[in-house]
Amino acid sequence: MGELRLLHGDGILWADPIRVLALDEEGRMIARSPPSPGMALSCRNARCRVFDLAEGTVLELDPSTFRTGAVVPAIDNPDCDLNWEFYGEDDKSWGWRWRKAEFFELIWGNLALARRIGMCIGFTIIAGIVAGPALRAAFERKPIIDQPMLIMSMARLIRRLILLIIAVATVFASFYTAVALCGSSLELWMVVLVGSAAVTLAISAALRRMDEMGDDPEPPPAIAP
Repeated sequence: MGELRLLHGDGILWADPIRVLALDEEGRMIARSPPSPGMALSCRNARCRVFDLAEGTVLELDPSTFRTGAVVPAIDNPDCDLNWEFYGEDDKSWGWRWRKAEFFELIWGNLALARRIGMCIGFTIIAGIVAGPALRAAFERKPIIDQPMLIMSMARLIRRLILLIIAVATVFASFYTAVALCGSSLELWMVVLVGSAAVTLAISAALRRMDEMGDDPEPPPAIAP
């Protein structure tokens, strides 16, 4: 029995580069992965899988290249600076081998990543809720009303430009937050963004339909012969 840890580096303006450390039962580091912002760890029944979603690979322990290192401090150790010695300043790694992730493993890995970066996924959901209706309203055809043609066209153009700017700014902010800052995979970000926008538009359409049905005038009563 051992332990796996995700050890974060300092990404500052970008996602933290993360190493996966494998520790033996005495807490000594025996394996260290190269840094990647897309690392995700999923464990079930004491069996764990490590995913590098930035590369689309699965990391597996390779006992033939294990090394016996120093004891890694406990997670609750207040002296966090000790972790930098284990993180290292180079890209040297040992104790791991890589293979291409299969389709269902990519889904599994993205779910594990979504749990790790839950706050960023929540922001992406909010972005989809805002951007979807904004884009729909920007391209929605409005009925012609009795106004001077030039004023009506200018007002409609300004409104569409504002809605487009809101939608584009929201999508860009979501991309930067989720992918650049949190290390989300592009696939996970797109699925969450598009999915939340589609659900929002579907609910909006259903509510409009119900409102229109409620506004339909009742048919006149039948006249008895």
